[in-house]
This record gives sequence, C-alpha cells and structure tokens, in this order.
Amino acid sequence: MRWADPLSYTPVPHGGFERRATGLSLSQANVVNGNETFYVNEANDSKALSLPPGSSATTPTLCAGLDKPVLRFFSRSSSVLLSSLSVEVLFESSTGQVLSLPVGVVLPSSNWQPTLPLPVLASLLPLLPGSQTPVAFRFRPIGPATWTIDDVYIDPRRH
Repeated sequence: MRWADPLSYTPVPHGGFERRATGLSLSQANVVNGNETFYVNEANDSKALSLPPGSSATTPTLCAGLDKPVLRFFSRSSSVLLSSLSVEVLFESSTGQVLSLPVGVVLPSSNWQPTLPLPVLASLLPLLPGSQTPVAFRFRPIGPATWTIDDVYIDPRRH
C-alpha cells in the first residue's frame, strides 16, 4: 500500500508516454527524456510529458463508469511559486456536445511526487451500474512553471 493508497490502478492509454505522442492531443506540449523516479510502470521507462506555460495535453478516450472513480499520476514543476496544474475530464453529453468538468488541481513540487487521488465525477454520469461513459483527461499548467507528468493511472485495475 504505497503512498497510503489501497486502490488498484490501471494505466490510461499511452499515459506512460513511452510511445512518444501516440494517441495524445498536444498543444505546445511534448514528450521528453526522463521518467518519474519511482518507475511504477517499468524499470526501463524513459519518457515523460512536458507541459510548458500555455500548453495542454489530452489523453486518448477511455471508458469510465461507476467502477473507475479515481485518477492519479506523477508530477513535478519547474517552480513552486504561483503555479498549479489543472486536470479536467472531457465527456460527451446526451446531445453530443463535448463538455468538461474539473477533476482537480495539482500543487507544485520540484521533485517527482504522486498526486493525491483525484475523484473523476464524470464516472458518475452513467446511471446504471456497468454503464460506461467515454472520457478523456486534459492537463493544463496554470502560471509560469513548466510541468512534467508521467504514469497516468485510473482506478480500479480491471482483472
């Protein structure tokens, strides 16, 4: 139970950034050499995602439901002053409109750290257990710092 977290996670598609920008929608963001220092995915991982001021990155779409309530990843920032990282979930409404909801804000640290578990409220959109909603996650720096993120995971792990 590392980091006092009993949840069991599964990677978001391409959330380790090892395959460069495959499947990601990037605006001024890019995959860089380096990896979070805990190597939670694999010991030979060597990539992360850099998010300079004004950039954004959106994950590929995945299905979320009542059984996938929490997002978690690793981050660090180039400055701990006046900066944060905004995380949003994108989902489609019943009329086909793409909407976004805030998932949370990550506070800065110059060292790699796991984020707190971020509840994904769009997971509650399906009204019946077992129903799924296609979602994507968008990351945007707020303030002057460049952020680096890696190993984006969602709970629970599917068996």
